[in-house]
Formats: sequence, C-alpha cells, structure tokens
Amino acid sequence: MKIYIKTKTCRYIIYVLTLTVSLFTLTGCYASGEPKAKITAHNIVNDIKNEFSLEYMAPNENSKALKRFYSLNLADYEDVVLFTPLSSMDVRELMIIKAQNQDQIDTIETAVENRVSRQLESFSGYGAQQCALLEDYVFKIKGNYVFYAVGEDAENMKEIFTAYLK
Repeated sequence: MKIYIKTKTCRYIIYVLTLTVSLFTLTGCYASGEPKAKITAHNIVNDIKNEFSLEYMAPNENSKALKRFYSLNLADYEDVVLFTPLSSMDVRELMIIKAQNQDQIDTIETAVENRVSRQLESFSGYGAQQCALLEDYVFKIKGNYVFYAVGEDAENMKEIFTAYLK
C-alpha cells in the first residue's frame, strides 16, 4: 500500500513544522520575561523594593561607600547597587553587583566575608541582635551577579534575586 502526498501538502507541513520549532525556540530564550542582557542590578532592586521596605537603608550610588565598606572600586564592575544602614548601630545591608568575570566574583566574595567579620567584631559584646543578623547573612552567586544581604528579609530578597535571573 503506497501513500501519495501532494507536493503542496508536503511544503505546507514543512512550513508549519519550521514555524512551530522557531516559535518554541524564540519563546524559550525569553522564558524569564526579560532577556538576560537587559537585566541590571537596579531592575532587581526595584523588584525587591516593591516587596520590602528599604527605608531603614540609604542607597549609596557613589564609589566612596563601596570603597569604604568593601574595598571595591565601583568602576571595575558593570553594575552595582548598594544600600547601607542609616545608623551606625544597624547592620542591615543590601548589595547586588554584576561582575565582568569569575575573578571579580571571588574578589567580591572575599570582600563580603571581610565586611561581615569586621561587623561581627564591632558588635560583639553589646549588639546581640546585630550579631545574629550578621551571622545569618545571605550571599548568592547567579551567573555574573552577586547578591549580599543582611536583615530580617534577606532570605526572601534572595528569592526575588534568584527568580529574576532564571
């Protein structure tokens, strides 16, 4: 038993299959809603600010705070967002950095560990609540992005960060 398919029908089937495969491929590239190339640390922080109040922290867009607290140079990174405590008696912070390479990520990780150590040293003996927050700090690396937060909502903020970069 032989089945004969007309040339027009065969072309139509190939056309539909090609179109379907192309659409699935294109939608797979944008599954997170925004292409990864357009994601910025500021976008992620805006989503975090929509969910959590950051009024107890001050945004630090200048290089002085990054240098002072972490010994990092703002110009070395693609994108940096840093929120530091308004009070010297507070330890709650939020930082998201887009690094250019893995070496920078290692440098950031070391800088965060040093910051936490210095803070723990400063608050030991009288700041039990601050020390508890510092001991539960959240650090996450996702691709070229680094997330660091200290505070009651740090873990939930990390979830927004992680979801944004899926």
